[in-house]
Amino acid sequence: MSVDFIKTLEDWIKEETAILELAKVTKFDNKDRLSLILSLQAAFNQISKIAKGFQNWLQNPYITSVLDQEILKKTTEETWEVMKKLLEIDIEHTTHYIEKVKKGESPQGLLLPEQKKQEGSQFYL
Repeated sequence: MSVDFIKTLEDWIKEETAILELAKVTKFDNKDRLSLILSLQAAFNQISKIAKGFQNWLQNPYITSVLDQEILKKTTEETWEVMKKLLEIDIEHTTHYIEKVKKGESPQGLLLPEQKKQEGSQFYL
């Protein structure tokens, strides 16, 4: 196996470990709305990066041929738990947003398509 390949993997682990340590000590109690939005964006960027990395690995027979049944089972079970939690978060967030929009709490100028037709606005979701 290439020394460069091993170095790349070790660097990935160092970077991921540093991000994990930062995430463990990050608190959200006194953050304003903008800070929370930026924190969510950072989290989802990291989640996307991890998911893309896993997808690349799973499409590479050189890598998947080395992984044994035990680690594949463990990783599959853990990943499905993360997926279920993200789905729960997404459903809760989207449901909350729908309730706000139905109450007319969408930002001024951003209207649903049916509101656009009624009010003649050019900006809508």
